[in-house]
Amino acid sequence: MKHGKHGLIAQAAHRLFQQQGFTATKMAQIASAAGMTAANLYVYFDSKLAILYEVYRSLARHSRRRRELRQCALIEALARRHRRAVPSRAFLNEMEVAVGSVRHAPA
Repeated sequence: MKHGKHGLIAQAAHRLFQQQGFTATKMAQIASAAGMTAANLYVYFDSKLAILYEVYRSLARHSRRRRELRQCALIEALARRHRRAVPSRAFLNEMEVAVGSVRHAPA
């Protein structure tokens, strides 16, 4: 999640949405969980829906980073297995398949 107050609010809201559901969660509860007043919460977000969008965007960013890390780990593992000065055709084909499968894998 983002750093700063926006991130703090989004994290608090995410926990509450998981526990109670979006509809049952009140702005005052989110504010309290984030350690602020409801009035102060509205300085950062104008609605609960705006907070939900921020939670979604943060989760999407996190998912993308996880996918990139998996891809790097896979490439490193393949490189260790094929330690050669000049990559073989088999290695290059395996890399192409691995990168393609990670790119299209669900988060």
